[in-house]
Amino acid sequence: MFSDRLGIDGGLYFPMGDIKRGLDLSTAWGMNLNFWRFIDDRVVGVVSVGTSFYQLGKNVPTDSATIDLSELSLNATPIMGGIGYVFGTQDLHPYVMAHAGATLITVNIGARRPSEEINNEAYFTIGATAGVGYAASARLTITSSVRYTKMFREDLQTLSVLFGIAYHL
Repeated sequence: MFSDRLGIDGGLYFPMGDIKRGLDLSTAWGMNLNFWRFIDDRVVGVVSVGTSFYQLGKNVPTDSATIDLSELSLNATPIMGGIGYVFGTQDLHPYVMAHAGATLITVNIGARRPSEEINNEAYFTIGATAGVGYAASARLTITSSVRYTKMFREDLQTLSVLFGIAYHL
């Protein structure tokens, strides 16, 4: 019943963190490309590459003042690998996963700014996903999940609500 899968999911990303440390982001939207490789009947190795788009806020604290960065946006691109466990063998099957990898952060500061001012940094990231899949046919599974991620050296955590589809290879 379970075979390797290539899937895509997308949804809303809710940022969490300490605004006193510079976090003032809007709710974002994003998507992920996922590959599941079944290692055992229920154990799966996962590789995921995604992207999400945030709008910066009007009340971003700095050492000297609060500044308005609302015309700027931030793009987060996580590249993560992990391991998961699929419960049950029915058409409706819950799953959990643990992820680790890197997230590349790019701040878009506008078309009239010199490219050397663009902030590109990578941060070590961990995450966990809980979801449910429904085998709609022999080749397609519809998924719904909740994912938590935490970037280190930056106070950015997200809680994502994602919906997707996976094709069985």
